[in-house]
Amino acid sequence: MQGIRVAVEPVSSALDAGLLESISLTDKAGRYVLENVSPGRYRLVTGRIDSPLYHPGVPDSNQATTVLVVAGETTQVPDMVFNRTNIAGRVVDIKTGKARTIKFLALCCDNRPSSQSPSLAALRIIETSLMPISATVNEDGTFRFADVPPGKYFLQANDPGIVPVAQIIEVGRDHVEGFELKVTSGVRVDGTVMDRLSQSVTAVNITLKPDSGNAMFEARTISSAATTLVEWGPTSVGSAAPPVDMLRRVVAETKPRAVMATAAGFSFAGVLPGKYTLEANAPGGNAFSTTIEVGIRDAAVARLDLPFIQVTGRIAESDGSALPRLTGSVRFVSADPVARIVFGFPDDAGRFSVLLAPGSYRLFTDTLNVDSSIESITDGTNDLRAQRFIVDGNRQQQIRIVVAP
Repeated sequence: MQGIRVAVEPVSSALDAGLLESISLTDKAGRYVLENVSPGRYRLVTGRIDSPLYHPGVPDSNQATTVLVVAGETTQVPDMVFNRTNIAGRVVDIKTGKARTIKFLALCCDNRPSSQSPSLAALRIIETSLMPISATVNEDGTFRFADVPPGKYFLQANDPGIVPVAQIIEVGRDHVEGFELKVTSGVRVDGTVMDRLSQSVTAVNITLKPDSGNAMFEARTISSAATTLVEWGPTSVGSAAPPVDMLRRVVAETKPRAVMATAAGFSFAGVLPGKYTLEANAPGGNAFSTTIEVGIRDAAVARLDLPFIQVTGRIAESDGSALPRLTGSVRFVSADPVARIVFGFPDDAGRFSVLLAPGSYRLFTDTLNVDSSIESITDGTNDLRAQRFIVDGNRQQQIRIVVAP
């Protein structure tokens, strides 16, 4: 077995578990040499970080051989013999239920959350199994991976006609036959955002977040730093250079998408089936979320009914002349014990909007660059410089701020 990671792990105490003192790769004959190992007792660990195998070929460290290293001597370790697994299956389009061919299929990568993964620097040295194992998909959708080391992988599919996906697969000692990899072009998720007065809300960010329990995850583009990790070079023994797309799609995650809602609503294309959270976030303001279920064939239609009221405002010169360039914000500070602050950011024409829960607010304009020349702030009835702004839950309200020329 060529190009397999081999290392030694101290067994002197529980605190040493997982600490690798010396690391090497096997050559074409499966041989390895671990150098500069301090005297002591060790386990010999091989393969993937997330699913290692210990000498003489066991997954449990408690059953591993203890290797004694003596100062000034070379320790010869008996051979290890490992099984490799074949994985065979077919690619199925879940919309039609029929097999199909795709351009790119690969097994790749450790599927642990990033918080549990070692540093990027460590991965570049020791996680050689980050290199994708590719397979050809035949016209009838069938594929076969041969000689796959044990471990957990993302089975990743990509083609211009589908949403790039990654499906978790765990490889053990037994061959896998009849595995189905499901792919799809996805469906549309369309929706509208309404305030509690059933008025269309615009200029809010809408985020679509997949549930972590979904069966299918969209493949994501890795960062340039991570691309360095899987760069096929001298350390990737006997490997040919992979397609560029392979390097760009070697990991997957619960990938959120975001769009800006308009008067017509919002839309997401090519969404995989599963459960999602839809979040509406107003710049400088309140947020709201709901859950939706996306099916296999039909577009999903969602309506976000916010528990807030959209309050609009306008800043204008008293003589109708052009405003100076506005910076800063209009602040709304609630009267509740939490004293929540919501910000309204005016555009070049002085228009702004905020999402507010019914209640009482104080208005502050001290961060606007026209604060010293403000003549009035009103909701059409009350002088809001002297009184609180009362958000009525049953009607639309507007605020007008007039500045001196």
